Amino acid sequence: MIIKRYLWKELLSTFSAVFFVLMLILAGHTFVRYMGDAASGDMAADLVLQLLAIKLIGTLGQLLPFAWFITVILTFGRLYKDNEMTIFSATGLSSVRLLRLVMGPALLCAGFVAVFTFYVDPSTREYTYQLTDAAASRSEVSGISAGSFNSIKDSERVFYVEGVSDDKKEMYNVFIQGGSGDALDVFSAPRARQIIDPQSGERYLVLLNGYRYEKDVESGDLLIYEYQEASVRIERPEITPASRKRKAYSSEQLWHSDALKDKAELHWRLAMPVSVIMLSLLAVLLSYTTPREGRFAKLFIAVLIYIVYSNLMGVGQSWIGAGKVSNWVGLWWVHGLALALIASLYVRRYGWRDLWPVRQERHL
Repeated sequence: MIIKRYLWKELLSTFSAVFFVLMLILAGHTFVRYMGDAASGDMAADLVLQLLAIKLIGTLGQLLPFAWFITVILTFGRLYKDNEMTIFSATGLSSVRLLRLVMGPALLCAGFVAVFTFYVDPSTREYTYQLTDAAASRSEVSGISAGSFNSIKDSERVFYVEGVSDDKKEMYNVFIQGGSGDALDVFSAPRARQIIDPQSGERYLVLLNGYRYEKDVESGDLLIYEYQEASVRIERPEITPASRKRKAYSSEQLWHSDALKDKAELHWRLAMPVSVIMLSLLAVLLSYTTPREGRFAKLFIAVLIYIVYSNLMGVGQSWIGAGKVSNWVGLWWVHGLALALIASLYVRRYGWRDLWPVRQERHL
């Protein structure tokens, strides 16, 4: 019992550190990509943080297996490096008992992965699609960033705004250029605000105390108008709902579907929690090192095996969707290969006789 508490504590502390680092990397990469989309006008700036949080929650089902795999590798690598595994073995802790101790938190992690893969991830993806559709249906002026030129889809106008209020409804030092070819139509104003026509629902940008510069195409003269208030209608682009990928389908919908690609997606969701169990056993066996090698000696090999394992599941999913692999076989052949590797590593490390508990083993 003492060894069990000690081992679980070590796994939990290492997992917290590994999970935090991986989440930090993922959050940084996703945040930069979303900010780029917001700067280019493909995403409303006020949705960046919300979509970032949804993205991080939705990817937990894929991140947790890898984080747990690295956790077991690093934890047992340290135990071998500090000769603690030798002490555990001397107290009667057999290889089978060791694997059983790891299975407790591994099953808990697999349960969390199953919840995220079957329910949370599809729900967050569907919610992301809904937010994207809602943001696309509203005026894109709300996504204008200060200090840069911004264009609106399906419109010939170019906006430049020096400053924007916190609520995105009022702008300062606004410059709007429109027209095509030789035509020129420019508005400038020290202040502008957005309004919505209550009857038509159209959005307008109301410019206050500014100037309008218009070029006469026939004479070439530049006409300058001063105004106290001018309204520029914001064209509403044609919006079609984003097509849903199968990862956004509910698990119940996939279960009742007869489409091969839907079955492939369902098998992939089932494979994620199963992979946690397989990766846990692999990690324990791969983590064996000598004190001179250090705790990171097998990390590269472990990551390489994880990449191969993940790619095989991806290939297997494609084969199911293409009808090359029976739905009854699914992705179990990938787990079978992992199980064969686990058996070979176990026999090489401990031999067949350690599969049966030793009588004098104590309850630790």
